[in-house]
Amino acid sequence: RYPTRRGVVLAGVLALAACDSLKIDAEAEAVAKAAYVSLVQEDDAALIGMFEPAQRTPRAGAILPQMRALVPPRAAGATLVPAPVLTNWKTFVGTGGTTLTLQHTYDYGEADIVVTSVLVPAQPKGDWWLRSFNINLTQSPPDAVAPQADNPKTPA
Repeated sequence: RYPTRRGVVLAGVLALAACDSLKIDAEAEAVAKAAYVSLVQEDDAALIGMFEPAQRTPRAGAILPQMRALVPPRAAGATLVPAPVLTNWKTFVGTGGTTLTLQHTYDYGEADIVVTSVLVPAQPKGDWWLRSFNINLTQSPPDAVAPQADNPKTPA
C-alpha cells in the first residue's frame, strides 16, 4: 500500500517541525545571558524579575551573593563579563509543559564559570522565565608543590 497524499503531507510537516525544534529560541538564550550579566553586575532586582513568579522568593535573593562570590575577579580594564559560549542545550516537552536548559561557559582564563539556566515559557507566551539558575566554578588545581626530601643526617 502506498502512502496517501495526506500521509505524505503530515510526514513533511513533522519533519519540518523536527528541524525547527533543533534551533534554540533566541529570546530564551538572551534571557539566560542577561541573567548572568545581572548577577555579575549585582543587579539582583533585575535577575529576580527574570525568575518565574514562584521562584521570586527571599530565599532566591539571599543565595545570589554566594553565587556572585564564585565569579573570578577581573583585571582592571578587562571586560566585566567574558563572551559566553553555548556548550550544551536540551529541550524537554511533555505533559508538564516545556523546559529549555541552556549551559553557557564564561572563560576567565584561570577559571571557567559554567552557567546552567532552566527556562520555561512565560505566560502570556512570547517571553521566557528562569525556573532554575545555577553557576559552577571550574578551575585547574594549583601547580603541585614537589615534596621535600627528608634532610639526610650529616655524619657526626
